[in-house]
Amino acid sequence: MDFEEKATLRDSIKLSKWLKRELNDKYDFVFIDLPGNLSKINLFSMVGAFLSEYYLIPVEPNRINTNAIPMTKKMFDSIAEWKGKRDFKILGFILNKADKRTKQYKLHKDELLQFANMMECKIYSNILPSTPKLANASDDSIEFITLSDRYDTYYTHVRKLVIEILTDLGYGVNTRR
Repeated sequence: MDFEEKATLRDSIKLSKWLKRELNDKYDFVFIDLPGNLSKINLFSMVGAFLSEYYLIPVEPNRINTNAIPMTKKMFDSIAEWKGKRDFKILGFILNKADKRTKQYKLHKDELLQFANMMECKIYSNILPSTPKLANASDDSIEFITLSDRYDTYYTHVRKLVIEILTDLGYGVNTRR
């Protein structure tokens, strides 16, 4: 793709502004899954970063992931610098492949709380457990009819997390089911 080879950071910002106008007219929410290693070199991913008003940070509660959080914070500081201002909010950490009963979670919980406080965000109370069924939910080769089909027995976990996020964004959510 020519964009990656010829574009500048300014081009990424221009493209993100245009896309944002186009998408805002058609959608209430647009979720963009960004790579964990954004940089000026990866300009197409930067378009997604510049589009975003809110960020969610999935994290597995283990040593490798908690050690990477300072670099994640640095990445967000760089995005703010490149945009010329901080017009986005980090909503919080989503515990992914987690189980609050495990030794690993208990070992890293306090450290995750410190990072959440430092980044002025929260750790979402609804977690995504480690299961192949959730990993398959993003497999485009599998045909799903409903979200409950897609997430199978873990639909409730995903639903509760989405409700928690929407509530943080100020949307009233009807939780009847």
